[in-house]
Amino acid sequence: MSDPISYEPLDHQLADLLEELAKEKHDTLRQWVLDLSKKTREGSIALACDTAPASVLLQTKVVGDASALKPVIFDNGYLYLYRYWLYQQQLAQQINERLQLCNEAIDKNTWKQRLDYYFSQDNDSEAINWQQIAAALALKTRLLIISGGPGTGKTTTITRILALLIEQNTQAEQPALRFSLAAPTGKAAMRMSEAIRDSIAREGDKLSKEIISQLPQDASTIHRLLGYIPNSTHFHFNKNNTLATDVVIIDEASMIDLALMSKLFAAIPATASVILLGDKDQLSSVETGSVFNDLCATADNHYSTATRAYLHAITGKSPQQTAASPASAIEDHIVCLQKSWRFDAQSGIGKLATAVNKGNFSTSVSVLEHADYPDVERVVSAELKRKQLSEPWQAYLQAIKSKADLDDIFTIFNQFRILTALRKGMNGCVYLNTQVEKQLSQQNKFNTGKRWYHGRPIMITANSYRTGLFNGDIGITLIDAQGQAKVWFQSKDGTKAISPVRLPQHETAWATTIHKSQGSEFDKVLMILPTEDTAVLTRQLIYTGITRAKQQLVLVANKQVLKLGIERETPQATQIQTALM
Repeated sequence: MSDPISYEPLDHQLADLLEELAKEKHDTLRQWVLDLSKKTREGSIALACDTAPASVLLQTKVVGDASALKPVIFDNGYLYLYRYWLYQQQLAQQINERLQLCNEAIDKNTWKQRLDYYFSQDNDSEAINWQQIAAALALKTRLLIISGGPGTGKTTTITRILALLIEQNTQAEQPALRFSLAAPTGKAAMRMSEAIRDSIAREGDKLSKEIISQLPQDASTIHRLLGYIPNSTHFHFNKNNTLATDVVIIDEASMIDLALMSKLFAAIPATASVILLGDKDQLSSVETGSVFNDLCATADNHYSTATRAYLHAITGKSPQQTAASPASAIEDHIVCLQKSWRFDAQSGIGKLATAVNKGNFSTSVSVLEHADYPDVERVVSAELKRKQLSEPWQAYLQAIKSKADLDDIFTIFNQFRILTALRKGMNGCVYLNTQVEKQLSQQNKFNTGKRWYHGRPIMITANSYRTGLFNGDIGITLIDAQGQAKVWFQSKDGTKAISPVRLPQHETAWATTIHKSQGSEFDKVLMILPTEDTAVLTRQLIYTGITRAKQQLVLVANKQVLKLGIERETPQATQIQTALM
């Protein structure tokens, strides 16, 4: 049982309500409801419960088994709040139905040639090309999950997959495929669009004009795709009114919570293919229930005998059996990309990310302190110099002062970011934003006495369909010739200006939390961890922060706190794997 101090008023209110509905004071019920509420609030939907206490709880009027309609459900050794249990059941049913659908009538010789055409230049004579494996599975299945860290080629893989699906569809003499590209946030959707366009440009010599004309290039938010209804938990598109689409590709899927993933799958027609892209080792969704990470929990490129035979026939390579037990049905639909095209053997960032991901503290420290890896550095908080908070912004300040092109200003601003584990406290982003402003003001760079000073960067923290701004969007404040402040944002249609009075919730963004940085990448990152241990400091959070950096990482952390964080894993959020069985 949890420490009573850790409960919040919401937990007690739920316990009070269920005691009232049960029409009895019940110490056992109250304690389990408090723990279940706390667990759910922290992101996990299921609370392990042994048979003995479960039998007591099932005698109350508010706890039932999987066949009951009760506020709390006991199913397969776990307690759930009914709503989240139902979301999990519905999603499991949707996924199970897709696992049964596959294209058996594949001419393996024809498609082996096409796979070789797209991937032969990347193939090693011995090693398996997991990008090619993903494409081979996409030709056969209605559900494909691709997990890979930054620089493992997810966008290149998806571009080639889309080209192959168009070829497959053309060969079958079917109407042109209808594609839907989406991501959890506006920022992630914009980056997805940019990445797809860049990939098409790189692959141009391999893609015919006919294929390029059919490739999708514009992504939307998942909320926009489903048809957001203001002040409602429902969407325009749902199980009774499905999307008009043939292929759905979702990027940054690790950021999607259980409720949204369930509603997304419900709105996709059974005839459509679904491809989820993400990084199973990255931070999970902020809201309750991290589905992508849990679906990939046992993924290790482990496939059934039948799938390995198919992959050998169509690629010429056969993945080895990587586990003693047979592959589960979902594992036949998951590919983990392993080769990093961004970080080479001399990359400290790549080696550090790998060490942290494995929970290896000693190797992590060795990489941080080794002279062979100048792209990574560790300093302790006491050694953090004020200039380290302000000096990296000099190029941005010059761009603002010289009134450079807006796209150039955004590009320069996004070259560097301060990332924190916490919002509040001495090493939180709120405090650090004030420190950056103080430094820049003392250097006469800005008059930060005004709230809307020239150059103030902000981050939107709440979706606003009225303004077309979404959680995570970055805006830059510019003062025009009349002395009026306008905040500029990038969009797929260019840049747009919004008056400060029309902005949804926002905050200054010299420094942001690691959570808020998901889906973004920066040339240089200054990552500042708390000086004392906190439950939010996990291996996944540290790994996510590290992999936001492309060229340079400075990590501010003491060894004790870093060790605790690297060795702390984020607990499983759902029991979706069990529900699929």
